Parts: sequence; C-alpha cells; structure tokens
Amino acid sequence: MVPAPSAVLEVAANHAMSVREHSGPIEEAAGIMLAAYASTMGGVGPTPADVMQANCLATDAVGDLVYVRGDSVAGLPQVARADVTTWDRMPAIGMILSKAAPTDAMVIRRGLVDTPGLTPGKLLFVGVDGKPTSTRPMPTGTDRYFVQIVGSALDASRLMLCPELNVTRIRA
Repeated sequence: MVPAPSAVLEVAANHAMSVREHSGPIEEAAGIMLAAYASTMGGVGPTPADVMQANCLATDAVGDLVYVRGDSVAGLPQVARADVTTWDRMPAIGMILSKAAPTDAMVIRRGLVDTPGLTPGKLLFVGVDGKPTSTRPMPTGTDRYFVQIVGSALDASRLMLCPELNVTRIRA
C-alpha cells in the first residue's frame, strides 16, 4: 500500500522504515524524513562509497549539481553541470565537492554538505544555475523545465544531499 503524500517515512533506531501521518505540506514531511535519517546516522558525513572521483568539464564549479554525461573513461565517470532546461542533462546524481584540476572532481552522491544560506526544513531543487536552490524552477513563456528534488536543509548551513532520480517536466 502506498502511503498518502502527507505520510512521513521515519527512520527508527534500527534503520527500519515506518510510516506515520503528517498533516503539514509535503516539503515539510520530506524535511522531517531526511532529518530523521541524519539523526540516526549521528550526523556523520558521507561514507567513502558516497563520494567518487569523476571527470568534469573545466567550466563546472565546486557546488554544481552534476549529471552523467557519457561513458566512463579509465574507470572514471564523466559528469557535467545539470541543466533544468534540457532533458539530456538531467537527473543530477551528485554535487562537486572539490576540484584537484580543471577537469578532476570529487563528487558527493549523498550525505551532509556544508552549504551556507539555507532555510531549515526547505526542500532543495536543481536550480537554473545548476546549484541547489529552495525555489522550485518555474519556466516562463513557452519554456519547459525539468524539476528534481536533491535534498533538504537540515539547518541554516547543512544540506542533506539525497538526489531523487525522478524528474518532472513542467511548462509555463
């Protein structure tokens, strides 16, 4: 049985999933779910499996959300900044944490990321600039955008990065 959109998945101490009703907006429910998950993990950052080395474009920057742009080369995934206007440049699978060289990046796929300027409890989406934003991208005119949730703000400076692979196309 699929829970109602207002249901919250809550992570128990043994990491089992249970469902309880939540009467607030779905954005609040998702934030509670992610915060519950983070609290059971002791606030620990990403595991080594959650961070990977990748080849990116020289124009990609630290903090950019990235998608897989092609086959791996020498065992390294090829990534580039996600673009909400182009289906072929979505979904975002992670965020660039650091760059050792213009095309050599460390990408976090999920976990806690220091990101100043957040509003606690807000969902974050792929923004039109390829960075996380709490404002859902809204197309204008005849534009269409592809919307993807990438996580939730745990507090004013920490993003719980957890990209959904579901992408929704919206029109103006």
